Amino acid sequence: MLTSTTLGVIVLVGILLYGVVRYFPRFPQMVLRRLPGSDLLVKLRSPGRESAHVTLGTATLIGESSQSTVAGWQIMHYLLQGGIGRQASPMVTVGEATQLPLVQATLRHAYRAAGVMPPPVMRAAQFVASEGDTMAYAAAAADGLRQAQSSGSVVSGRIGAEVALLADAARTQDTPQVVATSDVRGAAVAYAFTSQVMIGEELLTAPSFLEPRADRSAALIVMDIMRWLIAGAITGLVLYQLLVG
Repeated sequence: MLTSTTLGVIVLVGILLYGVVRYFPRFPQMVLRRLPGSDLLVKLRSPGRESAHVTLGTATLIGESSQSTVAGWQIMHYLLQGGIGRQASPMVTVGEATQLPLVQATLRHAYRAAGVMPPPVMRAAQFVASEGDTMAYAAAAADGLRQAQSSGSVVSGRIGAEVALLADAARTQDTPQVVATSDVRGAAVAYAFTSQVMIGEELLTAPSFLEPRADRSAALIVMDIMRWLIAGAITGLVLYQLLVG
């Protein structure tokens, strides 16, 4: 049964969402913050650039971590929409078997959408069998990044501390990089190499930042407003307890 507090929060979110959806087209500058790495992703998607190297995380498409995998795939899909050309296309490395058919199908669709005949063997999708060893997968993906001489490195999905191998490879080659992970350990390690790090809900909301629509942007704005309201309520409660004793 819903409590009065829960019902109040639902009503407040509904009112905010309705208001933002209604008035957002008049005030597009209402977006409260920029997503780390979003500007670099837009540049990597620009036509005419060299290929980018995309490494998907180690989570499967089945199970509780599937959201991270789908969010990572959406970032990859965004890059493919503008990054396919006759001279170069993004290289995608996967280390989990359920991801490979999805990546191959996405690549074929991107080739056809760009008016380019897909190759019979989809070499742009590389499957690195790690046998459950995520460190071995990251090492193999980092080696591929070094050999590819890419214009950028994008790591998206769920990846842990092993991201250090990929981030170090990108930094050594002076390659711009974005790390988007749902794993706190991976984000903590990535910050030692780059400031372009998306973590947690930023990974899940990345598609809304990269391809904004009124409804998506409204949901993000409401999320930001609720974050500040909750933070303010917690701070106020703590101050009240300190003053009252």
